[in-house]
Amino acid sequence: MNYMGVSSRKARVRRALLRWGRSNFRPFWWRQVKDPYTLAVVEVLLRQTRATPIQALAKDFLSKYPTPRSLAIGPQSQLEADLLPFGLNVQRAEQLRALGESLGDQSFPKKLEAILRLPGVGPYAASAISCFIFGRAVPVIDVNIARIVQRVFGVEIIKGEPRKNKEVAQLAQQLLDGKQPRRINWALLDLGALVCTQRRPKCSQCPLLRSCSYAELLECAA
Repeated sequence: MNYMGVSSRKARVRRALLRWGRSNFRPFWWRQVKDPYTLAVVEVLLRQTRATPIQALAKDFLSKYPTPRSLAIGPQSQLEADLLPFGLNVQRAEQLRALGESLGDQSFPKKLEAILRLPGVGPYAASAISCFIFGRAVPVIDVNIARIVQRVFGVEIIKGEPRKNKEVAQLAQQLLDGKQPRRINWALLDLGALVCTQRRPKCSQCPLLRSCSYAELLECAA
């Protein structure tokens, strides 16, 4: 890959993402929270489900379990029952109870390495907490962001998941250079969900059209 070309493309992509995000961010309430525990719980609730339908449910759940201790001390059967609307309720209950027991009355850790050690918090959730709560320039790589990075920069992946690819991770990190890592990550997440979809991407609506290797290949950018 021509990394000199990638550098200039990276700057164009970043500017386009910030412009697009100003009028297209999805209005999820958890994007306004400052509490890492709240976002950690939300990330567990969001796994393997769609975000939009569970917004109100997630808020109701957290009103019942507002602290780590509240997760740790309640009956397991009740926790599982309260998680039924989210699906995978037994699995989520185990993860959340373990998280509550681990945190207890302690302060939520701030370093990424320490967040990663918390039970029930995987790499994606840890990165989300590190970026969205603590403001660090950490890429939040899900399948959507990996797909965008792969398409825009023409990353060839022979085997393995794109979101675990080292080149994808490096390029996603490069996109965060600057002062607005939260907004860049949000823009990537939302663009992948709304425009740069896995099937039938809406290339004509994409702010990255002129910078995208995938669009060039499909001759969308002509």
